[in-house]
Amino acid sequence: MPKADHEKPTQLKAYDIGYFHIDIAELRYEGGKGFLFVAVDRTSKLVFARIYRKATKRAATAFLKVLVAAIPYKVHTVLTGAKVYPERQALRFGVQFVQRDRSGDFVAHLFGRVCDQHGIEHRLTKPYHPWTNGQAERMVRTIRARTRNMNPASCDCVVTIWNPCYLQPCSTQSHRAYPLSMRTILIIGASRGIGLETVRRALDQGYRVRAFARSASQIPITHTELTKVNGDALRAEDVAAAVKGVDAVIETLGAKASLAMVTSHTRLFSDATRILIQSMESAGVKRLISVTGFGAGDSRQHMSLLQRLPFELLLGRVYADKAVQETIIRRSALSWVIVRPGILTSGPRTGRYKILDKPADWRNGMISRADVADFLVKQIEDDAYLCKTPALIG
Repeated sequence: MPKADHEKPTQLKAYDIGYFHIDIAELRYEGGKGFLFVAVDRTSKLVFARIYRKATKRAATAFLKVLVAAIPYKVHTVLTGAKVYPERQALRFGVQFVQRDRSGDFVAHLFGRVCDQHGIEHRLTKPYHPWTNGQAERMVRTIRARTRNMNPASCDCVVTIWNPCYLQPCSTQSHRAYPLSMRTILIIGASRGIGLETVRRALDQGYRVRAFARSASQIPITHTELTKVNGDALRAEDVAAAVKGVDAVIETLGAKASLAMVTSHTRLFSDATRILIQSMESAGVKRLISVTGFGAGDSRQHMSLLQRLPFELLLGRVYADKAVQETIIRRSALSWVIVRPGILTSGPRTGRYKILDKPADWRNGMISRADVADFLVKQIEDDAYLCKTPALIG
């Protein structure tokens, strides 16, 4: 559970880099407002800031995840402050970061769970003792002044400020700002199934999403960070236009169940993937997360005989093309992950699925589309399964 930091101004302690002070401030503009989240490293003075439209626990959690991914060294401690809400006539211990029950004890919180996942110690300033988080508060004032003329429509931007004195000692403190755009993810086959669930999950995790499908305009989701792109995955010009300016691509192509799946050969998956990889290489986009399925490629031999017979009859031709698709991906120069989910269901996201990345462990099973989407979105930042073909089951 979080601990209170009782450090006083007169106490000067030496800390390893990776101890971040985090603070929030409201920014008001003509026609709108945003909320500035700022993290300052106590030792290196590196500053990471992001503007969100709402100051919620989900925004705070998303900020911490992006902070951990962006910082080039280990974040080992975060210090967050106590907040006072006069309109409620009560002291609330930073509801974005921690939560208490009626007895005053800490209870589970999204922010705390992310800290635990990354081995980060979460500390709290003592109420009414602002000096313990003064570094973040001073930087908030500086960034507020520099963003005074921003348009509220530009919320969800990122600003990173690095103090080069940490890397090379010098007599004066000089700061340079490096603007970073919010990560944009292209999802191919986004109108239904795993693709649609991936759109929802990526938006929920704070990504800007470009949803590509022939019927993208009919996607039943409205979000400020969602762009719907109508296009054909087999038309090179459509794909090339969609890929420009994105940071990663998630490919979730599927085929509608029909008699043709049983009686005719298909090249949808291999041809579309070949076009996609060519477009990504031309645009300089490196990260590809592609969904095939258990039974594709060398996973087919891990199916039982009872599973393999109906599989070959009903899906043999489709998965033969998916095997070609996987070969095309493997031979590319991209940073790729091929994901092989088992039998898909329409159940909710549980987060309790098995990731089988060793061939000896491969087996078929059931898993919800929402859980597959959760894994896909995690691969945008996670390198653990690069150039691997993990199977997913519930």
